[in-house]
Amino acid sequence: KVYRQTSKGEVAVAIAEFQEDYFAYLNELQASGVTNMLGAASYLEDKFWLEPSEAKEVLRLWMKSFEEVA
Repeated sequence: KVYRQTSKGEVAVAIAEFQEDYFAYLNELQASGVTNMLGAASYLEDKFWLEPSEAKEVLRLWMKSFEEVA
């Protein structure tokens, strides 16, 4: 993988653009039981070619979305 330097703002924009796809994938991954969701960032990296920091931020936002529902 080739990693690029990004600012937090750029990461946020990139995540927002594809958030629906990322969250749908994470929901499917959770339902499959393939991995503990705390380790799901590496699956996001592989599936969507994300940098580790981006994948962790997507996962954090996905987990936070459950707090907002509760």
